[in-house]
Amino acid sequence: DYLAPLMDGGVLGLSAEQVGMLFANIEDIYEFSSELLEDLEGSSSAGGIAECFVQRSEDFDIYTLYCMNYPSSLALLRELSLSPPAALWLQERQAQLRHSLPLQSFLLKPVQRILKYHLLLQELG
Repeated sequence: DYLAPLMDGGVLGLSAEQVGMLFANIEDIYEFSSELLEDLEGSSSAGGIAECFVQRSEDFDIYTLYCMNYPSSLALLRELSLSPPAALWLQERQAQLRHSLPLQSFLLKPVQRILKYHLLLQELG
């Protein structure tokens, strides 16, 4: 909801590099998460769920780039929030989407999610 309008560079005048810094590999993470969810929904037992994680264990490396880039993403977002036109666009976009949380909260979600997977597996154990 935020990425697509920013990708063309017209909305805030961000370069492709800046958009990449802001969102890193979020599209890859979205695809991975969608596939993992599909696998998990097809599992009917704790063992089946655990097997989904084992089969995709190497694929979780996809989060490394995102987590390493996250501080740069926040720095750019802070910089944008200091620019009145950018801050206004971000606020208006949040209102249009009826999101109670700002973009910063959504950018944190993948970082939080990767930290919760091991807790889920512990619960299954």
